[in-house]
Amino acid sequence: MADADGTSATKTWRVLIRVILFMFACAVALAIISGRFPKAIENRDVFWLGMATSVVAFGLTALFVRWDSVSLADVGALMVRWTPIRLLVGLAIGAVIVTVWALVSAAGGYVRWKWEPDADFTGVAIALAAYLSLAMREELAFHGYPLRTVERSLGVWSSQIIVAAVFALEHLIGGMTWIQAVFGAAVGSLLFGMASIATRGLAVPIGMHAAWNFGQWLLGLKGPPGLWRGVVEPGNETLAEVFAMAAYDVIFVATTIGFWIYFRRTGNSRADAAN
Repeated sequence: MADADGTSATKTWRVLIRVILFMFACAVALAIISGRFPKAIENRDVFWLGMATSVVAFGLTALFVRWDSVSLADVGALMVRWTPIRLLVGLAIGAVIVTVWALVSAAGGYVRWKWEPDADFTGVAIALAAYLSLAMREELAFHGYPLRTVERSLGVWSSQIIVAAVFALEHLIGGMTWIQAVFGAAVGSLLFGMASIATRGLAVPIGMHAAWNFGQWLLGLKGPPGLWRGVVEPGNETLAEVFAMAAYDVIFVATTIGFWIYFRRTGNSRADAAN
């Protein structure tokens, strides 16, 4: 019995080491490639950055699944005929999430959204493409091979926590505060990760992730102005930030639970079909 436990622990550690090596390689590639872009990066450059790092992340995924003797489908990275539809579903869910968040934030009374379009149709299209490419890189780097590999060894929530911690760490290194990394990036990782596990693919979480970031850009909260601008009355900045973060966490946690329930139901259905 002790030998079996020791063998199991050794296998788990080997899995964790391979996953950490994968995520480290993705992070190094991001650092090297982003270093070739100007600091004042525009959405057009963001698109090419996202595409370049996505290609690297996909290449690493192909290499590591071969190392593990599994397939791209096993980590959700295989494109099938339903992938475009699932991507659209993810975009739609993400659009609902960011809309609800914006309305709730405004309902709090600390911020209002003022229509101040500073981008034309071309600018909007480029921004959407840019955030799609960035979302593809992040989902491949975190919620594809790493999450699905650890899930097979440690289960859903242990793998979720491990990947969310590394996801938060990358964003912390990228300039986020501890509060933003933990209550923002990590919570977002739990949602996108649960979507990956529940749908057994990356198309839905890529769409959701892209829609959220694109929606933030439209609201003027990311880089160059989009179509709206948040107006906060002087003296209410801290309250507005706290309320917005709380609304974000409640909405994201609720959606994560929704995907978890979907996963449990579909998982039981698969088991019944197999029996």
